[in-house]
Amino acid sequence: MTRRLKMFLLEDNEILLRSLRHQFETDGFDVSCYVTETEFREALAEGTRPDILVMDVMVPLAPLTKEAYEAATARAGEEPEPAMTAGLRIVEDIKVRGLYSSVEGVPIVFYTILDQPEYRRRAENLGATYVVKGGDDVSMLRSVVRRLVERG
Repeated sequence: MTRRLKMFLLEDNEILLRSLRHQFETDGFDVSCYVTETEFREALAEGTRPDILVMDVMVPLAPLTKEAYEAATARAGEEPEPAMTAGLRIVEDIKVRGLYSSVEGVPIVFYTILDQPEYRRRAENLGATYVVKGGDDVSMLRSVVRRLVERG
């Protein structure tokens, strides 16, 4: 029996989350779904190693975490990034700060319906493997995910 590939999926729109989960399960993935930054971070901290991380760029920052983030950046003499989102901060923590070592080297795919290139640039600069611009048709996202896991 072939092992099902493990995916962590972060999406705050529960209707879209259910749809994506169904489509990726049809593609043979074992999908763990998370609606909030906090839930996703807790799963990462447990140490389970997924084969791929898929995140919506626009998941909002967790309220308390956002306050802590702003306080930390203010202490460091930086201005809080107005375009920071939970997904971007998570990839920054993984790729730049070295947190969540269990997912080191795991491909990170972002998707967004926004047509704002600054999110794509920020995600790529932080270390996202791929950023997919999408909308109702998720075929491009599915194709990118398949290619990345096939590369291993």
